Amino acid sequence: MRLSKSTFIRGFDCPVRIRHAVDRLASTKEDDDFLRMLAEGGFQFERLVRQAWPGPEIRGDIRDPLAAHAETMAEIRRLMSAGGGVLHEGTLCHSGCSARVDMIRVGDGYIELCEIKAKSFDGPADPVLGRQVVLAGDRIIGNRGVRSIWLRYVADVGFQAWVTERALAAEGLGELQVRPRLILVNKNAICGEFDSFQNIVIDAAHGVAAKRMTSADLRWVKEPPQGYRSSLIVEVDVSEAVDMLRKGNAKSKSRHWRDAPLDTIAEEAASIVAGSRQFDPADERGFKCRDCEFRASDDRRPESGFSRCWGDAAPQVEQLVTLYYGVTYKPSSGPAAIVVVNGAGKSVGPDWVALTIAGVLPESARIASLAPDSHDGTRAKTRNMQIVAERSGSVQLAPEFHDEVRHSMMCGGKASRLHFLDFETTMACLPLANGMRPYEVVAFQFSCHSGSFDGVSTQLSNVRHVSYLNTAESAPSSVRDDDRAFADELRKCLGDDASPVFHWAVHERTILKKIRTRLVDAPDSGKHVNDPARIAFLDTMVGPDGKTGRLVDMRTVAEGSIMAPGQGGRYSMKQLLPAICREQDIRDLVWSLMGTDLVGSAAATTKDPYKLLPPMPGAIDGGSDADGTEDEEGFGADGDGVRCGTDAMRAFQQLRFESVAKWSAVDRQALIAAMERYCKLDTAAMVAVWTWMVGKAETELA
Repeated sequence: MRLSKSTFIRGFDCPVRIRHAVDRLASTKEDDDFLRMLAEGGFQFERLVRQAWPGPEIRGDIRDPLAAHAETMAEIRRLMSAGGGVLHEGTLCHSGCSARVDMIRVGDGYIELCEIKAKSFDGPADPVLGRQVVLAGDRIIGNRGVRSIWLRYVADVGFQAWVTERALAAEGLGELQVRPRLILVNKNAICGEFDSFQNIVIDAAHGVAAKRMTSADLRWVKEPPQGYRSSLIVEVDVSEAVDMLRKGNAKSKSRHWRDAPLDTIAEEAASIVAGSRQFDPADERGFKCRDCEFRASDDRRPESGFSRCWGDAAPQVEQLVTLYYGVTYKPSSGPAAIVVVNGAGKSVGPDWVALTIAGVLPESARIASLAPDSHDGTRAKTRNMQIVAERSGSVQLAPEFHDEVRHSMMCGGKASRLHFLDFETTMACLPLANGMRPYEVVAFQFSCHSGSFDGVSTQLSNVRHVSYLNTAESAPSSVRDDDRAFADELRKCLGDDASPVFHWAVHERTILKKIRTRLVDAPDSGKHVNDPARIAFLDTMVGPDGKTGRLVDMRTVAEGSIMAPGQGGRYSMKQLLPAICREQDIRDLVWSLMGTDLVGSAAATTKDPYKLLPPMPGAIDGGSDADGTEDEEGFGADGDGVRCGTDAMRAFQQLRFESVAKWSAVDRQALIAAMERYCKLDTAAMVAVWTWMVGKAETELA
């Protein structure tokens, strides 16, 4: 086996993960990355890039890198003789390493390695300037070097440059200059007739099964001319950023590779794959294991990489890494630091997770066993609430909790109609309508539970549910058509009074502000006589400053103020709801609000309600919300149906672009029903959380 760029990146922060990848242990990312790229249009963007730079694709078997390398080198020599050219999916190998390059451009005395990523970049708004090569500048490089959000992308193309230089030298072409490029999505560009989502058909049946898209899975509806350069494409010269990683600190989170340059990491990673070098997992174990993709297992691979590293202590570590922002936890007491000397001779100590496991019997290591955090500040106080909650088995409240709940969630004791609102939105690399920008968000669905509050009771009366789903079967002439329909339906639901509208996290406020901006800036606003009324309604929702209005973010009240046992140190709705559903009255409330939309009964199960959404036969394949807009902490879903944000995005695309987004054969009405169930549960959960928080506040006061 060879060290590929994907394996290199997977092990960039931990050399042990390279061994896990080589041994093909189960990974949480095996499906996620592919399905998310489908939903966000990454494969469509690559098709646009290939239209701009046409050239042959290396057809060498990807399971035989040496054969693909030979074919690639032959094509490079041919292009050099022809004065230059382009090839796609070329593979270059050297000394146990291989790099499959998205696009190679051969010129006079140089080779450009182009990594194509459907990631947005703040490029020029002017189409002419957008066709020029843009320097990475301070958008990718900050005061401390390569910015963290760009680190993996730069490291990826840096590894390709490292392999390519050695491969070319071995072929007698060492005089060629290697220039690294990122081909990205210009978020400031405007979509035209060839660039929209609906112009490239995605027939994903083969791609989903094989986890690899081919040219046969994508085709044009209206094909642009050969060499057409979409304004959505921006080419970024990342030579300076790559040099920073290769000649200085590559910023790996590995203890062993701390301060090491990328070339050193690549050389040692290759030796791990070759079996000539081994690393003791104990030297790398710590809180960072929380984000390890090898925290997974399946019937075919029952051993997880996480268990391999932690052994018998793995179940306890699974609990420890749920500590709220635990990376900065500093215990007030505990075992003395253990110093590990890494290969570079630098002393690096393990973090608190490793120290905890080393200092006590593994079965004793739990959140409840941790010493209080010695730091000051909100996060430390919240960590301590979590520790006490797990130790006592009871809900913990901050001193200011009651006053905050009474002011923000109980309307200061005044009777009012209360609304609980959740949006489903989508954004794709290729815009959904002409005139839109890449990754411009579109709201297509909302759910709202409303109930009457008498100013005192912890129970709402006259609860009703209203929902909206845009089921149009074709793209609008303008995104503002969708905005107007969405705003009108929302206004019908909420009315024009001052009654509070609760939501969870910043998403809903952000979306309404975007819709308002688009309507204000609409070039055709004079044709829509109702736009002033729509804008006035949106102003009442978000406030003239964008920060006030009717919207009330329940999460800002909850976070740092209340902590339940089993909450896992997170405040995502999908983490909090299962924790509070341990209480029978809350579980009963959720089931009463959902009616027959959940599998089982409140009396018979304490399972996560989100996992009790019924599956939908023939649905798009289920995925997990690895890093979704609405829940940045992530949520894993299993089975079929719509159970997470990525599912909802693909489901909407299938409804809107049924002839284009062909994930699988799906009954349209069944898909609509699944989408409505999912969104309905989000607002039923909010009613349950409101009831739970108000009840805790009133009990504490009594």
